[in-house]
Amino acid sequence: MTRILIMALVALSVAYPVLAAYPGDVTGRYPAADFPTGLAWDGRHIWLADRDCGWLYAIDPESGAPVDSVASP
Repeated sequence: MTRILIMALVALSVAYPVLAAYPGDVTGRYPAADFPTGLAWDGRHIWLADRDCGWLYAIDPESGAPVDSVASP
C-alpha cells in the first residue's frame, strides 16, 4: 500500500509540479500589470488586479498568458 501511495505522489508531482510546492516556493513567474494590487485563485485562473487602470486580469497558470479581463467594479 505504501509503495502505491508513493508512486501516486511521484506521478502527481511530475504532472502537477505546483502540488509538490511548499509555502513560499516560486512555481512560476508571469508578467504583471503596472500596479498589481491583488491576486486571487478561482480554481482555474489566477486573477490579478491592476490599481492604475482599474482592470482585473485572468491569467492561465500554465502558460502565464492573460485569457480574460474585466473592468473592476
